[in-house]
Amino acid sequence: MKPNIIFFSRDYQTKLFPLLSSDKYESFFVTLTVLEKRQLEKKNIVVSFCFEEEYSGLITTKDDETKNIETSFFSDRFFCRHSLNDRNKILSKEFAFWDKVFRAIKPSFIINEVIAIEIAEVMFIKAKEYNIEYLAWMISPFPDKFFYWLSNPFHASLNREIFSTTISLNSMDISKKYLNTFKSEVDNKPFYAKNLKSRFSFIKTVEMIGGYFRTNTINRFKNIPKLNFLREYYGFNDSTSSKINHLFCSILYSYNYRLQLQDFEIVFYPLHFEPEASIIYFSEFNEDQPALIRNISKCLKRNQLLVIKEHPQQPGMLLSKPFRELRKRLSNILYLPSEFSTKKLIEMSKIIITQTSTAGWE
Repeated sequence: MKPNIIFFSRDYQTKLFPLLSSDKYESFFVTLTVLEKRQLEKKNIVVSFCFEEEYSGLITTKDDETKNIETSFFSDRFFCRHSLNDRNKILSKEFAFWDKVFRAIKPSFIINEVIAIEIAEVMFIKAKEYNIEYLAWMISPFPDKFFYWLSNPFHASLNREIFSTTISLNSMDISKKYLNTFKSEVDNKPFYAKNLKSRFSFIKTVEMIGGYFRTNTINRFKNIPKLNFLREYYGFNDSTSSKINHLFCSILYSYNYRLQLQDFEIVFYPLHFEPEASIIYFSEFNEDQPALIRNISKCLKRNQLLVIKEHPQQPGMLLSKPFRELRKRLSNILYLPSEFSTKKLIEMSKIIITQTSTAGWE
């Protein structure tokens, strides 16, 4: 008998998961929104359950309302703006939803990305109750071993078993090759930072403004969800407006980094992408980055300088108001634009402080 596998097809996974078909298992697709369901149905994929459709009919109990998630309510970057009362109601519906799904499908496995939103966390908690194996992956820097399974979907750490394995000569050769490549290449960048358009690119600007118009006008009528709280998820207040703001900040303000960096002991903090699970879930107690930078700066010696470099996908972030205000108050911090070479900065640094940045790996 073939095992049943649930694919929680959210966002980009509506494109990825239909490709993972096999005659070794039975696939069942579950979505968060109606829009995702429609995207799958266009590929002739049958969607078993959709949270947005099921929401009003889900019966909750007081037991559901007192369930505790493993992280705080503020870890969900879409729902955290809503009141505690509304969040409790949403949470109880999520528990009831996965109960209904698991009882109907009786899966042996779940496939999902690393936990990035609350409903996925609830799915993980319920999966443990039903003794269902939760499979989440993470991308590795090695092209011939492009992903690995996570032992804990709440973070990106390598499995303990990897470190208890005897190191082979082949593994040593692969490691040396990777390190030599990183050291020898002038501008070795992770895949998400390659071939990025200039922040002042005319094409990029038109795309941003077009995306903002499409999301906030056309999509309001075309894809408006039944549930008010899901409008955040659909992107009506999405990151496009932030990108436009960062562009204007890049025109109006400067980084002023003409200091002689060699005169200081450099402490490097790579700014993390916001909003993203890498800090909201992986490092929720430090997700307020201006506060974290302020606290780090207080720990430095007189000859040390805290250098903060923007994430390559968010140029202009350090020129936004919260970080401009921070720079006015701290004398031992320096901002660098996203275009500055991370490799060069790593070579100059005495200390690197990071939560989940690729720079820490490097």
